[in-house]
Amino acid sequence: MAHSWSPPLQRTASEVLIKVVQRSVPMETGKLIAVACFQVVKSAKSEDLYEVWGDILVSILPRVVWKSTELQRVFALVDAHAGRKAVISRKLAARLLGSLSLSLPQGDVERQVLWRALRLSEDENHAVRGMATEALAFISAALNVRLVESTIWPRIEALLKDGNARIHAATLRTMGFFFDAHRRQSWNAALFHQLLPPVFARHCIFARKAVEQDQRLIDDDSYLLLEIFAEVFGQLCYSISPYFPDENFRRGAFHCFVALSTCNGPVIRRHCAYNLPGVTRSFQGRYEKELSGLAEFLSRDQDKEVRWNLAASLKPTIDELPHHDSTVCENFYTAINSLLRDRDHSVRLKILEDLSLLLRALDPQSKTSMRRLPTILEAFVVNNERRWRTQEIVIRELRIIAPELPIDILVACVDPIFERTAEESCYHVRIHCMEGLVEIIGRSKDAQTQRKLAEKFVASWCQAGTFWRRLSFLEGVFHSVHCLDPVVIRDLLAPHALTLAKDPVPNVRLRLARSLHLLYPILQSGPALDEAAALLKKDSDPDVFSCMASFDPTARLVSDASAMEVG
Repeated sequence: MAHSWSPPLQRTASEVLIKVVQRSVPMETGKLIAVACFQVVKSAKSEDLYEVWGDILVSILPRVVWKSTELQRVFALVDAHAGRKAVISRKLAARLLGSLSLSLPQGDVERQVLWRALRLSEDENHAVRGMATEALAFISAALNVRLVESTIWPRIEALLKDGNARIHAATLRTMGFFFDAHRRQSWNAALFHQLLPPVFARHCIFARKAVEQDQRLIDDDSYLLLEIFAEVFGQLCYSISPYFPDENFRRGAFHCFVALSTCNGPVIRRHCAYNLPGVTRSFQGRYEKELSGLAEFLSRDQDKEVRWNLAASLKPTIDELPHHDSTVCENFYTAINSLLRDRDHSVRLKILEDLSLLLRALDPQSKTSMRRLPTILEAFVVNNERRWRTQEIVIRELRIIAPELPIDILVACVDPIFERTAEESCYHVRIHCMEGLVEIIGRSKDAQTQRKLAEKFVASWCQAGTFWRRLSFLEGVFHSVHCLDPVVIRDLLAPHALTLAKDPVPNVRLRLARSLHLLYPILQSGPALDEAAALLKKDSDPDVFSCMASFDPTARLVSDASAMEVG
């Protein structure tokens, strides 16, 4: 049906189907879409229709299961495209073979797909060869490693020597993909310990020579190969890491990675920052000082994406290092501090997401960590711009870290950050700040320090002139029920909260009325509590009055006590 539509209608339908195939669709529906695509590309009069319907077909094929008779017709259509003179048809045939290999059984891939893809990889046109090379990635992943060694690897070697740099680059990407696919189950195969090492070494030598040149002046082919080799470096290096022939080989690989990471090609450095965890794992604890120094170097890179990739890679990189001596820790702390102060918001946001995990990975209870933390926490203040989502992450991460910090650092560094952020941010973030402040009060085991912190909290937030401060104070008091000693609440916080029953702002009184029941199990009634409840029950504001109309402190107290007994 679709093949008989007018070209404008086919274009409109393709715009919808492109979105549909990105979602989960029933297999029979997927098969109908695939059949329609085959029909359209067979009769398409323009390249744009051919390409867009071909894209839809490639996307849907991995989710379709064909009967044997249907599969024969599918391969007949693939062969028809592969036999056409038009380059675009042969490129589509190569893409279809890669897509089919994702859903067909291994036997069908071996018998029906492999030889067709190998034939297209020898096509006279470089674009067709490149597409077939990319298809070999998926095909190789679906086959037994022995078959890859005997049948596909010779072709890979030939493609690496192809005169067209794009084919060479596509082959490197294909290698990265299928080495990843076979590593878990076949790491002891000759593919890893015999076939890959010389190829990897050859590319390391090429890369080290090429990066010595100014990347702005280097020829396009060499720069392309450098980019792609940097992209797959981590995959290939890790694949042969158990089989480094000797220490010189390992050292050469390391120096190659350093050279790539420090060259003046930004895309190359982006790949290196992304690959840092895998490369670190490959060297199995060796070169930890150098790798941590490299992380510090990349944290100051001029390219924003390099720094963002590093921010995302820092935690897994640290996890791969077995020991963190003072030099390693210093390098990583400097990198973290630099990223926290980064001029780009997305970089700061990324490092903030993992900050608590990063500090734990670096052992925050060590003396080195404690010396560095104030500087790192200071970066929070500098970084505390008026973006509430960023501020929320800052406060969240600080609250996660707080239980592992000594009280003097909490009071000197963390408490002021909560205070400042609460003053500058929105109500949503302010609630988190209030919760953080009362948690710091609970962390203090010294009664005098605890009293000072509570008095400061009351003075700053309960006795302040603006209503939103008093409202925030109540949020902190009601959170304290879950994290503070009842005696602390009874003596230091609750009496001040109850005075807000006389607050001139209805919203403050309403917030107190809604959660007053939380204080009953702690205060066990009493003059101040009874007076506050009585005032609220007679409140002139209809919302407060309505909230208190059904309020029964005795029932609340019994209910809470019963819940505690059950718990």
